[in-house]
Amino acid sequence: MMSVDRTENMKIVPKHTELDRRVLLRTEVGSHMWRMATPQSDHDFFEIFLFQTKHILIGCQPKSVCKHNPELGVDLAAHEFGEAIHQLIKGNINFITGVNSPLLTFIRPDVELLRRSPELYLSKRIGDSLFGMVDGNIGKYMRIEGKDTPRWTKLMRYLRFAEHLATDLSLRFEPCEKTWYDQLIEERKRIRELFYKSTVLPDNPSGELALWELLLQVRIHDLEET
Repeated sequence: MMSVDRTENMKIVPKHTELDRRVLLRTEVGSHMWRMATPQSDHDFFEIFLFQTKHILIGCQPKSVCKHNPELGVDLAAHEFGEAIHQLIKGNINFITGVNSPLLTFIRPDVELLRRSPELYLSKRIGDSLFGMVDGNIGKYMRIEGKDTPRWTKLMRYLRFAEHLATDLSLRFEPCEKTWYDQLIEERKRIRELFYKSTVLPDNPSGELALWELLLQVRIHDLEET
């Protein structure tokens, strides 16, 4: 399923020129990714860009950039390719879902491996990020909104994502039923135990070397072109 790309008018270049940043991958994330959007929902985009390698070699350090355009109803988070590889290997849930969102708007052919072979970076490391995110938000929502907040449903979709991943290595972005606090706490305990006892998920990524080699190949090609 293709998503409508609403980011063309948003400039996110980190301190250099537009030529320094080449988009490698862009997907839509957020409520649209989970098929739970309402007419009032913003459009959230995840982007991986390539910063010119020659600049990195002389000490320039590209940073991740977040932009919000309230008029367009668009949020955009962009990350340099090297950082994206590092976070995928680390198991960062935002990068796992961002790269694999079913709402793909653009991908450069030389990085298709990231979506074609997610088993290279799927591991139990994801649990530290995913359950950490869930636990952190439980505390935040309780402090700010209380036990009756409707936000528990947003956290449940990540728990369901973890359950499918631990069961059969599938990446499922499915809508979630309305969830109450007590139900969320009960399911968090069950799914967390299931996740770390999974026999299909390796403890560490099996394709870490392949991912670093991909980064090296893209960097070398970039140097040859510039």
